[in-house]
Amino acid sequence: MQNLLILIVLFVAIAIGWLLGRLSKPSKGDDAAEAPPALSRDYLASLNYLLNEHSDRSLDSFVETLEVSSDTIDTHITLGNLFRMRGEADRAARLHQNLLARPALNDRQNDQVQLELARDFMHLGVLDRAENLLRPLVDTSQHSDIRGASRELLIQLYEQEREWQQALDLVPSSLLARQEELRCAAAHWHCELAEQDFRRHDDRAARRHLKKALSIDAQCVRAYWLQAEHYHRQQRYRDEIKMLERLAAQSPDFAPIIIERAIAAFRLLDDEQGLMRFLDDQIHATHSMEAVIKRAELGVAREGITTVAAQLDTLQQQQPHLRGIGFLALLRSRQAMLELSAPNNERAANMLRQLHDHLQRLDAHTPRFRCEKCGTLYTHLYWHCPKCKRWATIKPRDSVDPVVAQRETPAQRVLKTPSTSR
Repeated sequence: MQNLLILIVLFVAIAIGWLLGRLSKPSKGDDAAEAPPALSRDYLASLNYLLNEHSDRSLDSFVETLEVSSDTIDTHITLGNLFRMRGEADRAARLHQNLLARPALNDRQNDQVQLELARDFMHLGVLDRAENLLRPLVDTSQHSDIRGASRELLIQLYEQEREWQQALDLVPSSLLARQEELRCAAAHWHCELAEQDFRRHDDRAARRHLKKALSIDAQCVRAYWLQAEHYHRQQRYRDEIKMLERLAAQSPDFAPIIIERAIAAFRLLDDEQGLMRFLDDQIHATHSMEAVIKRAELGVAREGITTVAAQLDTLQQQQPHLRGIGFLALLRSRQAMLELSAPNNERAANMLRQLHDHLQRLDAHTPRFRCEKCGTLYTHLYWHCPKCKRWATIKPRDSVDPVVAQRETPAQRVLKTPSTSR
């Protein structure tokens, strides 16, 4: 980063030297045409600082000596941005404020400097002053690129302040139609407002926001999830299950957490048959290891440990998974304990149980969620990635690899018994 900064400053130095040379060059008719132009002493001092790797002093020298005019505004803006990139947003703000006080700026330059000053204030955490600069740029700037950049920065500011409605008011429907990432964000802003309404027990307003979220982004997982949670609070468990089934069909990547919630709803309804059918459907549709393990747990009582262990063993040979191996070890340990007549079975069972416990602890400390944009791992689901600040990029990690599970395997067909199929 330091080398890049030095190269940039060197380029600026060369440009300034060329400019000084041009300004100092006499006309052709001048008798003194043969005399070489004199370089500025301050310019030479700045260049000396740069060549001796005193980049801080060279930057300060350039800022002090470079005259503010319509021809050097871009250079000043670049220097201010360099200060901000180096973490010196206060110096950048002073430089940009100094530019705004000069009468040499045209309309575009004035707007550009205000935009950069707003970025300085955003870095400094002075959000009210940044908003005061950005609002007029969004509303009145004659330059579309500056309006767009100002709107984007103002949206970031409102997200940071959790002012979701103001962010929504800032985005016209025509812009939502063109930008997929913005549509996703707007749907989540409605979901944020819906959560606030649910906390205030204003269910009607909350449902209205969820409906708007889905009208903007029909694939919004969070809107379906919040509706399912609402049904659960109302003890409408059948409606909750229907919503979760719809969500699983639309977004199979979220099957692991959907299955956990659906199991709780089926058990509150005391509907084991329905749960078995649901798990069978999820095994064949989403290949979720969560569904495989829960289905195997229920199958032990009906089909016996030996049968279920054999089925799961076959599946693990084709689609190995840490949680599946751990559960298989537990089944094998139970199977060995039931066959105590054989020598050393108790010892083998204890070893297998220990293996299961170790794998379970390892799985418990393994992050279950991953951001698909920046790759950051998380132990909890966030709708807004704390690192890359993207919406709806974090997904569960404990499904079987879809590349491996492209078709139904013999083990999956075995796990689905005729007694529980639809």
